[in-house]
Amino acid sequence: MLLLLHGGDARRCAQHPALQRQAPWLERCWMRCSQPGLWGPCPELDWYSLDAMGVDGTLARDDAGFRAALAGLPPAPADVAARRVFKTHAPWPLFPCAEERLDPGTKIVFIARNPKDTCVSLFHHSTGIPAHRYSGDWAHFVDSIFLAGASEEGDWFEHTAGWWRAKHTRACGAQILWLFFEELKADPAREIRKVADFLGVDCDDATLERVVAESSFD
Repeated sequence: MLLLLHGGDARRCAQHPALQRQAPWLERCWMRCSQPGLWGPCPELDWYSLDAMGVDGTLARDDAGFRAALAGLPPAPADVAARRVFKTHAPWPLFPCAEERLDPGTKIVFIARNPKDTCVSLFHHSTGIPAHRYSGDWAHFVDSIFLAGASEEGDWFEHTAGWWRAKHTRACGAQILWLFFEELKADPAREIRKVADFLGVDCDDATLERVVAESSFD
């Protein structure tokens, strides 16, 4: 998304962890937890734009190099700098913006994934991050966690069906683009072109080639 808005210029797109402030999680605005830096309100909602990433100096920064490099680039066009990118794992009923307050200019890109592959990914995610404190085996995870709807992001089936219904039955359906992870992997150029058209972003063949190259993953 960031690459498309910036014409495929990877210099303007932060890497993790600075990316978490350039394109913050919407959930962080409402979180309340004991881990410093993860409770709301989320200052990145006000501090950062796609062109001017401000900082008040009160929080530890891990993106100083990126911000310095960004400052050395020409300003982004006004129509790009005014846009924001956020990400969320929220199911439709918990989407952090009520449908009646959703700005008509908002664009939502939903990416669905095969449930079997999602289950494998979530297993590695749950066992690979110490904070999850999960050490169960594969069989336990499948039966007692994933199929029981108890994984980190809730029930895959309800989550996916909820966004499908939002796309096809809600008044805001035209603001939602539905993509599949497997199709992104199979033909990234075709799917990225869909995103560009949906966002109303100019994307010639050269830009598309840059975006595909900079966003490829194995």
